[in-house]
Amino acid sequence: MKIASAASATAELPVLTDPLEAPAHPRQMEALFRNTVEHAPVGIAFANPDGSFRHCNRAFARCSDSVPKS
Repeated sequence: MKIASAASATAELPVLTDPLEAPAHPRQMEALFRNTVEHAPVGIAFANPDGSFRHCNRAFARCSDSVPKS
């Protein structure tokens, strides 16, 4: 895929349509999910139906001025 800017410069970008090979075991999937949430640069939180937080990552804690429990 080529993208042209206003200055007519072009850049070649990789095509990211090929699916990634998924881990075979459910525990590997859970570990991948947890690692993705914990290291995400954006805040992610999981809330209970009553509105209390079940879990949040460090980025969410930083933007909400709270400290996550270990």
